[in-house]
Amino acid sequence: MTLADRFRELCGTAYEKKLLLADTDSFSSVFDYISVLKQSDFAVVDYDDEVSFRIVYERDIRDSKGKFAVIYHDGYVPYDIRKAFRRIDVGYNSFFPNLSANILRNYPNDLEIILFAGDDLYDDLSDDDSGTRRFIEEKVFSQTTVKRYGQQKLTELIHRAEEKPSAADWIGIAEDRAQLEMYLRKAGLSMDTAPLDEAFRDFIFLDYQKLSSAPDVDFPWMLPKVLDFIQMKGTLGQKTALLLVDGMSMVDYDVMRQHWQGIHRKEHASFAMIPTTTAISRQSLFSGKYPQQLSDPFSLKNEEKQFYAALGEYGYDKKEVLFTRGYQPEITAKIKFAAIILNDIDEFVHGQMQSRIGMYNDVNLYGKTQKLQNLIRSLVRSGFRVFITADHGNTPATGRGKLKNMGVETESRSSRMVVREGFAEDLSGDKRLIRYPGYYLNKSYQYYICENGVALETNDADVVAHGGISIDEVIVPFIEITGVD
Repeated sequence: MTLADRFRELCGTAYEKKLLLADTDSFSSVFDYISVLKQSDFAVVDYDDEVSFRIVYERDIRDSKGKFAVIYHDGYVPYDIRKAFRRIDVGYNSFFPNLSANILRNYPNDLEIILFAGDDLYDDLSDDDSGTRRFIEEKVFSQTTVKRYGQQKLTELIHRAEEKPSAADWIGIAEDRAQLEMYLRKAGLSMDTAPLDEAFRDFIFLDYQKLSSAPDVDFPWMLPKVLDFIQMKGTLGQKTALLLVDGMSMVDYDVMRQHWQGIHRKEHASFAMIPTTTAISRQSLFSGKYPQQLSDPFSLKNEEKQFYAALGEYGYDKKEVLFTRGYQPEITAKIKFAAIILNDIDEFVHGQMQSRIGMYNDVNLYGKTQKLQNLIRSLVRSGFRVFITADHGNTPATGRGKLKNMGVETESRSSRMVVREGFAEDLSGDKRLIRYPGYYLNKSYQYYICENGVALETNDADVVAHGGISIDEVIVPFIEITGVD
């Protein structure tokens, strides 16, 4: 049973028409039940106060045959209104009656797997904090539970991937897949998710080229659109900080956010530039340009200059802009837009000796240091609006031999991709490589991407790399911080 199934069961959405949902836990911030209501054809109304709601109730709801869900968090609700609705408590206690709500609040991102494991819980731990914590850490995150949950979740994800998903659907698949991968790494397990990347490759070849024209309403679809999106959000005149966590995948973010208590945010995702290298994708992000518009997409030598030029086009004076690195940036009172690069995760990737498990351990330890969280808090408390993203993600891969004697006809290469001059010999016969059409790229070059799970490294070497078109490399977090405690 999923959280959505549990919610429908609690509310009786199949037969009820008027629901009064008491959300005293602000449960909508950890589970989007509003979307479930809308999928069941409910009109959703917020109860702000008695007077304003009375007008809406008398005008639109009382005599209507439609389906309405009224959500209130506190305050007085008149008797006649309460009588006209079926009242449902929505919160940790109603979803998990046998577990302690005090402890569950520390696991807001893990409720789905906790509900899954709850089928095996026969004791009442609702008043037992230590028992609930022990159940979650020893039972929910055990290899046995994670393996069963993973098999079920992977089957569901593959089914979704076979339904020709849209770009928005792929972001949802990427988010769910990342969380599954995080649980697997934490439990010391792995599963074959290659069918997802194979379906994603089909999407990339067919629809990736269309993303540049997609409207950026809630988040920027592609990294070159990030700066435009931030300005569209009305931040001109406000202080803004854009944190670039180099190499951070959706999986890495899921590992880190376990340690983000007290940091409130809106979580979205964006598509990186392909090939997913730092020079191509990060340069596109900070310049607001697509790779084909860059004078040298294979080098970072113009990165800072292009960033200042891009901000100048939005009306910023150069003295109001900062381009820097690290967790203690020197931000003066004049700075209105700061771009801050953080390299830790990319360093974990390129120095990784233990593949998936090593990445989990390194990123988990990084999250525990609170370095990033403290930077976020400091910026917010200094009046900055904070956005966080990555230039690309990363993926585990196995070496299948290096390319040799490439010569001067090779413009750029990494463990997962090769860019060659247009006149160079065609490498399409190499079974390790896929010829990439070069969307948003200079067409005078040849672009090759490694097959899923393959790296141009020593045979059988287990590495973590980037440059390719796997879900983990292409879809990256885009986070908007809304407040800190």
